Amino acid sequence: MSEMVERVKAVLCKVMDDYTIPFDGFCDGMEEAATIAMIAAMREPTEAMTHAAYSACGCDEAYRIAKPSDHWRAMIDEALK
Repeated sequence: MSEMVERVKAVLCKVMDDYTIPFDGFCDGMEEAATIAMIAAMREPTEAMTHAAYSACGCDEAYRIAKPSDHWRAMIDEALK
């Protein structure tokens, strides 16, 4: 399991432990599937995220060879390995 899956799983279990409705046993089996689903859902960056990436580097979108969305997808794919 990747480091990112472990990180998200830890946060998920902490949130579920703190939730007011009891979720007894949630972090005894369902957490990995839920974690992978959450990370996979983030695979496609939003248009706003892509624009923010261009703004952060001070680059004009027309002059970039690699798109931030390509980098983002590659990072998410690596996290899901």
